[in-house]
Amino acid sequence: MSGEVWVRIAPGTYRENLAPRGSVHLLGCHGRVTLEGPVAGQPTVLASGAGTALELQGLIVRGAGVGVQAQGGAVVRVRASEVVGAMGFGVLATAAADPSGATRVELDDCTVEGTRSQNSARDVGVGLLAQEGATVLARRTLLRANRSAGVVAAGRPHGEQSPSRVELTDCVVRDTVRGEGSSIDGVGAFAADGGRVVARRTLFQGNQSTGVFSIGFSGETPSQIDLEDCVVRGTLPRARDGGTGHGGSTQDGGRLTARGTVFQGNHAAAVHAADPPRGEARPTVELTACVLRDTRLHQRDRARGYGIDVERGAVATAGGSLLLGNLSAGVRVTGTASRIELDGCVVRVTGVNPREPASGYGALAERGGEARLTRTLVARNPNTGVLARGEDEAGTASRATLTDCVVQDTAERAGPSAGGFGLSAEFGGLLRASRTLVRRTESVGVYALAEGPSGAASRVELDGCVVRETRARLGEATSGNGLLAQQGAALTARGSLVELNLGAGVAALGVGLQGAPSRVELDGCVVRQTSPRARDQGIGYGVVAQGGAWLTARGTRIEGSHTAGAASAQRGPGGAPSRVELTDCALRDTLALEAPRRLGIALLAVDGGRLDALRVLSERSVEGGAMASGEGPAMTLVDALLSDCAGVDGRGGFGVAAAGGARVEVLRGAVLRSHGAALAALPITLLRGSFQASALVVRDGFVQGVAPGALDYDLCLVQSAGQPRAYGVYVGSAAAVTLQRVTVLDGDTAAASFGGSFTWSDGAAQGFRRYLVRGSSAVTPPFTLERIGVPDGRVHDDPGLTNERLPEPVLGEAGAGRCGLGP
Repeated sequence: MSGEVWVRIAPGTYRENLAPRGSVHLLGCHGRVTLEGPVAGQPTVLASGAGTALELQGLIVRGAGVGVQAQGGAVVRVRASEVVGAMGFGVLATAAADPSGATRVELDDCTVEGTRSQNSARDVGVGLLAQEGATVLARRTLLRANRSAGVVAAGRPHGEQSPSRVELTDCVVRDTVRGEGSSIDGVGAFAADGGRVVARRTLFQGNQSTGVFSIGFSGETPSQIDLEDCVVRGTLPRARDGGTGHGGSTQDGGRLTARGTVFQGNHAAAVHAADPPRGEARPTVELTACVLRDTRLHQRDRARGYGIDVERGAVATAGGSLLLGNLSAGVRVTGTASRIELDGCVVRVTGVNPREPASGYGALAERGGEARLTRTLVARNPNTGVLARGEDEAGTASRATLTDCVVQDTAERAGPSAGGFGLSAEFGGLLRASRTLVRRTESVGVYALAEGPSGAASRVELDGCVVRETRARLGEATSGNGLLAQQGAALTARGSLVELNLGAGVAALGVGLQGAPSRVELDGCVVRQTSPRARDQGIGYGVVAQGGAWLTARGTRIEGSHTAGAASAQRGPGGAPSRVELTDCALRDTLALEAPRRLGIALLAVDGGRLDALRVLSERSVEGGAMASGEGPAMTLVDALLSDCAGVDGRGGFGVAAAGGARVEVLRGAVLRSHGAALAALPITLLRGSFQASALVVRDGFVQGVAPGALDYDLCLVQSAGQPRAYGVYVGSAAAVTLQRVTVLDGDTAAASFGGSFTWSDGAAQGFRRYLVRGSSAVTPPFTLERIGVPDGRVHDDPGLTNERLPEPVLGEAGAGRCGLGP
């Protein structure tokens, strides 16, 4: 047939192969009109050549070969028709003899169903195929139960820019099955060798292996799948081995884009991108305003279940998208140079794989992969909100970066050993977060753990973040920390707020396998209202270093802590001390535990810890301003101001104390308004605590040495509270106190010695009420006063003393000693 021809076909079955030319219209009349090609391997309807325009309407096309084929520039329009049970390809458009790429097939309101394998190999049975630069357009068309692929776009003309193209609008592609012997395992839509599939408002359901799949490239043109307002759901694992089951996938330089699309109930991954080793271009995924949800486990190995899975150098981006109810991880990126970027997304309610109790991540970067999250909410994931874990083989850290994000409610359903972290870097990983809120997580808000295989520390860097309301995980007494670095890891926070956490606001614990200390650095931060855990009244430190770890804070406020504002405790392996270094910091309102009542000290070094403070303010501590206790620890305070240590129930309230073998040094500073001793060496153990002070001012308090303590002061000013029986300096039994160039003002008694060793030289006393030095009748105190200046050489306001002038030692009660007075 040729020319402009209109043919109305009466109902019936016509067994012939048609090859019309020119402009031909084949219209089925009322009733069932079937065209069945009897010749094996030959198309039932073939349109060939640039001048051929063929229309089919109201027909059923069957046959032993291709159902409808257009080639060489021909144009075919198929309306309200069915292509059923064809061999090899239901509809084929090929531009092999048409370099212009004008070959086109258009389908409206059609069905392409049950395409069979075309040869003894039983390999393919594609519903629609556009190849070598041809185009297939389908509108309101059902593609069902075809073999190997529902839709394929493959290749482009040699030397031309136009790729093969399939466009689907308001279509359904479903129940595609594997072609036996074929490498295409039942894909809904497939783009290869630079081909492109575009789908709008189309449903892909119940296909096998992959819902939509792009692979490879031609020249510089990637194979591409574009989805808009589509649904890809219920993709089944491969029938031959139970593998994959992805909703969407791209490999070996391919590209997948989706806008306003739902991926639901698929297997292994809702969307997957990977670059096999042979790839020359990186595969990419771009998602905009999509939903990826309820991904099920990989059928073969019962693993994965990811919302987005990026591996082996692929790249994926998602904007304004929701990832909900996936398993193992909402997002995973793994392998060198692999990257995923989320912007304005929500990742929530990730489930736990029953075979992997440690699974359940919001976003996971591992083996050198990188995850970037911007303006994204990560919520109610049952292990870790965002995790950067491990390194690649070359030692490149896995990386996660968060900007303007919220991570919250981690581990609502976690078991006793299932993480519970907001943000975490582990085993050499690197995590950076800026302007990010982490709240209501369980166990740890932000966590850095251990070294990587290369020996590099895991690192966390926070800038302008908030970490708050960390909860204690069920069944674990040690959890609830805001920030934690452990086993040789490093954590840095700048301009960040850490508040309302349990156990410790910020903690550095232990050393790594190579002996490197865990390190925490705070710069311009606020750590406040850290509370003990309710179930065991555990700790409540603001900041703490333990087990050989190091913590450094600059320009940081630590407020409302319990037990201690800043604490250094316990030696590490080999006896290395834990270290806390504070510069330009303020510690306020340190509280004691209620049941049982313990401590409440702003600065604390115990059990081998070391604490150094420069230009530090401590005020309103319940028990004390600063204390070192136990054998080995040391504390150095330079330019420190400690005030308003209140005490509780008549106990405590000291300014600075050394006890039980500890040593404290104070160089320049002031201790103001202490309820108890301003400076004290205390008898907590049989070991002697030692205290050395220089250029220190003490006001409204007193100096105390209690057995078996030792105090040594140089160039200090002590102004006691002026209350009855307020001693400027108190020396208890077996204590040793040495004062050089010390001035004592305004007390009941300048100094009292009850059995201890006391030496005071080159000093002055003024404004005391009763005694210069008072001794005890029980013990003969060996005290020495040399070159002590007393105004007018008199003891003021005590007419009862017979020794008004001081040629001899001035004693109350009994005692012996010697006194050398100034002029």
